[in-house]
Amino acid sequence: RPEMLDYRPTPKQRSTLELLRYLTIMGPILVPSIKAGTFLVEEWGAAEAKSAAMDFDAVVKALEAEAAFYEQAVGAMTDEEM
Repeated sequence: RPEMLDYRPTPKQRSTLELLRYLTIMGPILVPSIKAGTFLVEEWGAAEAKSAAMDFDAVVKALEAEAAFYEQAVGAMTDEEM
C-alpha cells in the first residue's frame, strides 16, 4: 500500500521505502565485496546515492533484476569462496 512507504516502526528505523532501497544495494555490493575480500566502499557510496533517488516503481524494478544477479554472482562462486 502506497501510504505505508513512509511507515517507520520506530523513529530511528528505516521507513518501508528506505528498507526497500537498502535491499537494492545490499546484496549487489556485498556479494562482490565478499568475493574481493574487502568492502567495496566507493561502489557502496555510489549505489547508495543512486538508490536514494529511486521511487517505489524503480525500487521494484531493481529488486526484480536482482534474481539474475544472484543466480550469476553466487552461482559462479567456488566452494572455497562460499
